[in-house]
Amino acid sequence: MGRISGGVKVLRGMKQEADGKALGDARLRTAGRRLIDRGRTEIHRAAGRR
Repeated sequence: MGRISGGVKVLRGMKQEADGKALGDARLRTAGRRLIDRGRTEIHRAAGRR
């Protein structure tokens, strides 16, 4: 379950980061990157739990 929600966070973060680049909005970009990092750690945690 953690892996799925982590993957969703990564995808959402990537989309947010892309939107930030398109808009030239640094805040969106950093928020997206933060989401990506959080999602990645969740995926690793879920994978390590097995």
